[in-house]
Amino acid sequence: GTFYALKASRKSVKTLTLEGPYIDLHQITAILKLYPATQALSFDNFYVDFSPDLVAMVFEAASIHCPNLSELTISRIPFLPPHVNFESLNVLRVKYINSIDDIISFFKNAKNLKALHVDFVFRHQLNQKSIDELLGCNLTHLYITSEPFECSKIFKMIQNSPANKLESLDFRAQAFGYFKHYTFKYKESIIRFDEMVINMEEDLTDHLISELLYPMDEEGITFKDEDSVITDYITNSFDFL
Repeated sequence: GTFYALKASRKSVKTLTLEGPYIDLHQITAILKLYPATQALSFDNFYVDFSPDLVAMVFEAASIHCPNLSELTISRIPFLPPHVNFESLNVLRVKYINSIDDIISFFKNAKNLKALHVDFVFRHQLNQKSIDELLGCNLTHLYITSEPFECSKIFKMIQNSPANKLESLDFRAQAFGYFKHYTFKYKESIIRFDEMVINMEEDLTDHLISELLYPMDEEGITFKDEDSVITDYITNSFDFL
């Protein structure tokens, strides 16, 4: 960290991404001190093999040395002690939800957090209780990527949640070659939830029938492999229809 500590702070830098084999807390702290005006900070793929305790200490250093931090991108959320505060943080991006309790706990450290982006929600990871707890944190913007039929299930649970105060909701339904983006603006139009759920399910059904059930090889010839992961995905997907 001596190399960075000897540098003059660069207050013009607003966006900072840390990647690579940083294994020394003093080095990381010196880098954060070098860019005190950082507003968007990303630890994307930076600490995957680090201990949770070290990650928590890195986050504490970020909360101290980057007080204007408004956007944070991380792979997973570590448990942070109550004295760690991200007072200016508005947007949190995570690769996946390791534990819903970790996310709920993080809202105590970032009381002004309003937008949550989750790069991928795994199958059956969220239930009605966890959705209610998440929306109970006063989220106004939620962005989720998941398998298509999982998006439909999550959408229904959000519809049924009494804690829903969302202003916008973004779903990215993704599986193999399938991708569909749904955006809902609550203040701009009346959301007909039942119709949208039907549309989401019909979009998926049409795609499964036309593409996944009879996938094509590189030469455009259709084939069917009963043991393929695609066939397994189709079988499981129809459970929600």
